[in-house]
Amino acid sequence: MKIYKKLAISLLAANFAFLGLGQSNINEVYADEITNESEEMKSQKENLIYAITDSINVKSTQSYSEYAKEATRLAYDQAIENARLVIEKGDNATYKELQLATAKVNEAKAGIERDVNRVLKINALKDLLEKNKTAVQSAKFLLKNAPNTVSKVKGELEKQIKAAEAIIQKTEVILSKVN
Repeated sequence: MKIYKKLAISLLAANFAFLGLGQSNINEVYADEITNESEEMKSQKENLIYAITDSINVKSTQSYSEYAKEATRLAYDQAIENARLVIEKGDNATYKELQLATAKVNEAKAGIERDVNRVLKINALKDLLEKNKTAVQSAKFLLKNAPNTVSKVKGELEKQIKAAEAIIQKTEVILSKVN
């Protein structure tokens, strides 16, 4: 019987010891989570403030003023305005609000970049189209005005002209749809 009492008391003491250690660890972990959350909150707020102040740089670019579509510029301006409203809330702004506002600004800024890339690709395609047209005209000029000089490669030159004209036609159809 004494052995059972000693065993029960030992188990009870061990149980209290483990519970006590567990509680102090839980409190420490909980305190760390709060600290990390406030650091994340601070970081998120700084990111949003940076996105807002960077809007001055974005709006002063040729990309924004000339290449971005009107709808894309309006979306960016609206995202910046919404971000300002979230920042004006101060400490009442939630982490989710800060995160969402930052994401919306970055998404709108990415929209400007997509518009710019689209315009640049279209312009490059137009340049290549003009170069191709010039090459076809040059080849036709040679066939007409210097037939003896190009007689050895006449067949190959005519094939290249036909292929280039087909590409020109397809490119013009594509450009007519994107404009």
